[in-house]
Amino acid sequence: MDSLSIPQLDPGKKPDACTESDGQDTLKAMDPDGPEASKLIRLLIAHHVAVTSTLPVFEPMKAGRPPLQTRMLDAMSAPAREAYLYARNRRFENPMADVDLAWAHLLKMERNFVAAGGLLLAGPDPTGNGGVLPGFGDQREIELLVEAGFTPVQAIRIATLNGAIFEAKQGSIGFR
Repeated sequence: MDSLSIPQLDPGKKPDACTESDGQDTLKAMDPDGPEASKLIRLLIAHHVAVTSTLPVFEPMKAGRPPLQTRMLDAMSAPAREAYLYARNRRFENPMADVDLAWAHLLKMERNFVAAGGLLLAGPDPTGNGGVLPGFGDQREIELLVEAGFTPVQAIRIATLNGAIFEAKQGSIGFR
C-alpha cells in the first residue's frame, strides 16, 4: 500500500475505484491525530499491512520545494526532462488547494503509523510525473523521512532494513 492517503473520505468515493483526487481530499480532511486516522492505523497494523512511503512522488505538488538536482535532470532523456519540467511548471501555475495541509498530514500520518508499531517501507515509486528516478528517488526518500521527523538512522532503516524485514531477509540484507 502506497502512503497513507486512502481515499475513504473523498467525496463520491465508490468501492474499488480511484477518485479524481487520488486520495488527496482524504489526506487533507483526515486529522493525523484524530479518530479516523487512529482507526485506520490500528486496522493496518492489526492486519500486518506494511505501508510504503512515497514522499518523493508527492513532494513536487508543493510549491517552494527544491528543484531536481542537475545530476538527476542529466540522467533523464531530453524528452523526459522536457515533459517533467513542463508538468512541474503547470503545477505551479495551478497549485493544488491546501497542498501545505496535505503535505503536513502525510508526514504526520507516517510518523504516527511508525509510532503505533506499523512497518513503514520506503520506495520512491517512479511514476508518470517523471521526477522520481530510481536511485535518486531512494536518496531523496531518506532525506524527506528525516524532514518528516525521523532520525537519519531511523530513515535509513526504513529504507533498507524494513524492506528486508518485509521480505523476511533481515538476516542477510538491510542496515541494522
